[in-house]
Amino acid sequence: MVAPSDASLRTCFSCSIPNLLRDHMVSGLFTIDYLRRIAFRTKIETLSPRPCITVTSHSVHPNTKSTTAAKVFIGGVEITQSGLFNNNMIIVHDIHGFISQLSPFSCDVERMTSLSFPPHPEQCSR
Repeated sequence: MVAPSDASLRTCFSCSIPNLLRDHMVSGLFTIDYLRRIAFRTKIETLSPRPCITVTSHSVHPNTKSTTAAKVFIGGVEITQSGLFNNNMIIVHDIHGFISQLSPFSCDVERMTSLSFPPHPEQCSR
């Protein structure tokens, strides 16, 4: 789970806070070390009906292969404090930045481009 700061929650005026929080909660224990090592642009399903969050990271020192100093981003927002809460059943990471509700197509975004749209129902029946 990532916990957006109050300021981050206020960046999306039209968003439902319960939906926004569900969009940033995932099943499983994801430590910061694990998040640093998973494949770039890994998509993790959230507790919302369909959206996924995208995990990215980059090394603070690009010439090293070490991942211990890599910054981790959830949906493009940096984790500013890892393990804010950890009782071995729930891990909470703090994020700070602009957040918004996720698209229902976020799990399939690699198949879409900025110029493609889901097929129109009439086209599917042909």
